[in-house]
Amino acid sequence: MASLSTREIIESILFAVPDAYTADELSLKINRKREDVEKALQEMATDYRSRNGVIAIEEVNGRFAMVLRRDIAPQLKRFIREAELTPFELKVLAIISKHSGIMKSQMAKAMGSGVYDHIRSLVDKGFVQESRIGRSTSLRTTGKVPDIDKIVAAQAAAQQIKVQSIPDFSKPAENAEPPKQDPPLPQ
Repeated sequence: MASLSTREIIESILFAVPDAYTADELSLKINRKREDVEKALQEMATDYRSRNGVIAIEEVNGRFAMVLRRDIAPQLKRFIREAELTPFELKVLAIISKHSGIMKSQMAKAMGSGVYDHIRSLVDKGFVQESRIGRSTSLRTTGKVPDIDKIVAAQAAAQQIKVQSIPDFSKPAENAEPPKQDPPLPQ
């Protein structure tokens, strides 16, 4: 069997995995030169655009993903279950998806204590899973959320809402106190 080209590998990854990747991340994951990865991504984006199909390769903040074209999302309105998620729940879900394993307390610090009710709702609806880590609780999306970016884009367009930017939890907040360490558990 012939080995796959860089483009074929990247296209397969973007199709099968709901995450968005930088050229550097893809280069490391597939063990190919960054220049070859960038070239493949640009060729794919151009190729998908020229097809006039409903699928596109989009770059947002240096991250590439396979998505539905933005102008297609409004056409999906009748297929999206109304009241499945509120706009705020969408935002919470997007943050949890982007920062898998984020602590519930971090969410409350960033979004206020009202976020606990929204997290509970997302858990009850089967979109989020809670895991206890000592006295803390980490949050992850479940298999019910195969591609949060596509869901957010489709629901945002269908409901004519503006999804605000998602906070970047990878950088410490200004004037933030260092995280407190839980005391060791007694043996």
